[in-house]
Amino acid sequence: MEGENVRAEKNDPMIENLGLDQVSLSSKAECVSNSVACLSLNEKEFKETLSNGQLKCEDDDNSKPHDLADARGQGFLPLPAYGSSTGQSRRVIPAHTPWKNLYYKMDSQKRGYCLVFNHKNFHPNLDMETRFGTDKDRDDIVNFFTTELNFTVQVFNDLTLDSLKKQLDYYALKDHSAYDCLVVFFLSHGEDGVFYAQDAAFRHDELFDVFDGTNCPTLAGKPKIFFIQACRGGQMDRGVLMVEQTDSPGSEYKLPVTADYFTMWSTVPGYYSWRRIRVPTPNLDPITKGSWFIQSLLKVLRSHVTQYDLGSLHVLVNQHMIAEYESKTPSKPATDKMKQVSSFVSTGTHLLHFFPISEVSLHNNEPAKPGTTEPNAECHKKKRFGIVSDYFRARWRRLKKFS
Repeated sequence: MEGENVRAEKNDPMIENLGLDQVSLSSKAECVSNSVACLSLNEKEFKETLSNGQLKCEDDDNSKPHDLADARGQGFLPLPAYGSSTGQSRRVIPAHTPWKNLYYKMDSQKRGYCLVFNHKNFHPNLDMETRFGTDKDRDDIVNFFTTELNFTVQVFNDLTLDSLKKQLDYYALKDHSAYDCLVVFFLSHGEDGVFYAQDAAFRHDELFDVFDGTNCPTLAGKPKIFFIQACRGGQMDRGVLMVEQTDSPGSEYKLPVTADYFTMWSTVPGYYSWRRIRVPTPNLDPITKGSWFIQSLLKVLRSHVTQYDLGSLHVLVNQHMIAEYESKTPSKPATDKMKQVSSFVSTGTHLLHFFPISEVSLHNNEPAKPGTTEPNAECHKKKRFGIVSDYFRARWRRLKKFS
């Protein structure tokens, strides 16, 4: 568009128990020495030695196989695992979504909290530019997630690092039992491995880990969804020209504390993330149009949020962002005509789909709630078939129009 410009935003391993933590040091030494000695045995002698139990540590009466962790230099010194006998005391948490269900349970009247951390202005010591356009992203997020998805939205503007951590801790300690999930938007400058608060940088993990199953038990087994609008490095994507060619477990189970995270990043590691503004006129702030990623995300959600799961929605976000956006900085050729693609990382254990509340039970093959318009899952299949049919009919009409 004429008169438009774009701006880019600059932007401990856990060890599994090795099965030897209760074995004495002398037993470990004997186990190792016996294992080394067997290298000189022939096949027959080796089998005899193995059958006699001479290769087994004396304190290890468990013949089950042990899993080893790929961790540097931690051999016989495992760190306490979350929720293990060497770490925190064991706690059984009621499952929010039955394990056999394909989709996460999403039928609460209020789906959960949506936290929006919006950073526009930064401390002079950081020497970072004002993020014009981020307020539009913030306002559009609040409007959609409040009115369309029934979230309780909380907005935080230009928080210092100390204030940011206090808010994260506050919401991690809250009781989320009545809610289905948590959504967090973080809009700021960033670099590879760090985000920026108003006055300081901090590691990515500090935003995510506070809501894991150990720190926030009432969110265990529930989706924790993060949308990140920030740079992840200084590289730029010039793009490449393409042409199309015609030719069930039991009632109790253990869930990793890092499960059920969904993180959609505005860009891939090492690359810039872009916002679009109009060139400012004298004495006026720039006319902002928001960031490529957040505006693409909200456009896709408005049209398809109840039709597809989050992974599929991410594909549509990338399609829209790639088709609709390209940097326009004619006065700076080094940043002109650049592209951007978002990335999606998941440790989900079910599909995440924001169904209309009345339809949720149907997708998990459960009886419909009283008052539900669709009496069983077969009705939903017919509805989905109708959507697909309408799609292909529209494509056919379009093809005929241009033929």
